[in-house]
Amino acid sequence: MDETDELIGNILEVWETCWHHGSQQAVYNNFGSHLRSELKRKGILIVREA
Repeated sequence: MDETDELIGNILEVWETCWHHGSQQAVYNNFGSHLRSELKRKGILIVREA
């Protein structure tokens, strides 16, 4: 398992966790912030376009 597989696994895990806790809007909000912090931990930054 390489880093990409691990990252995808983490992303799916975060998605599932968020999915089971709250409304759809909360899921997207939580997932987005979790995803950004997970990627940041791996040294990948996501910048929102204006």
